[in-house]
Amino acid sequence: MSGKSRSRNQSRSDSSRESRLGSSSSQQDGYRFSLINGQVSNLQEYDHGRWKNERIDRNESWAFDGTTLTKTETERGRIKTSTYLDSDGDGVFTKSGRDTVTGLSAGGSTSSYQSSGYSRSLEDSYRFSLVNGQVSNLQEYDHGRWKNERIDRNESWAFDGTNLIQQESKRYGMEVTTYSDPDGDGVFSKVSEVFNPVAVGLGASVF
Repeated sequence: MSGKSRSRNQSRSDSSRESRLGSSSSQQDGYRFSLINGQVSNLQEYDHGRWKNERIDRNESWAFDGTTLTKTETERGRIKTSTYLDSDGDGVFTKSGRDTVTGLSAGGSTSSYQSSGYSRSLEDSYRFSLVNGQVSNLQEYDHGRWKNERIDRNESWAFDGTNLIQQESKRYGMEVTTYSDPDGDGVFSKVSEVFNPVAVGLGASVF
């Protein structure tokens, strides 16, 4: 077979591979790489229809055990592990299963759980600044990113030096939610929620 014919066949093979990647949303974010002295190198990600060089950040590492490509990422005291497999032997690795996240629970012990796309340990967590002893610049981690949290008229937020406390007036009482930062990273997660009902006497009305 001539070199030109082999080149055409290789081109068709590459086009077929990219067509498969592009035709399935589950195969987006496929990876390919080289092994140099046993280390993952020349990492590339298939994104929006083409291959791009993937920079390995300081808080993450990649390893290959001969079968599985594993990404380990550390963020705010929690470790997220993602695994990728090459199911058809074409050198392209796509995500296998869900991410595994390991971190500290509210009690300070180590806990593990799975996430479908982002760290569930951060979901509905809060961070803030203290200005003259008052909670300010409150932000909530929601659906994978930090968002400014508006403090409604029926609620208040306070920091007692250890816990972040939210008090919210409801129709029949007060809801008190406590958030704790067990690993000292500045992110507070819910540890308790208590509802204190208001007694309503005979003849009284609640609006």
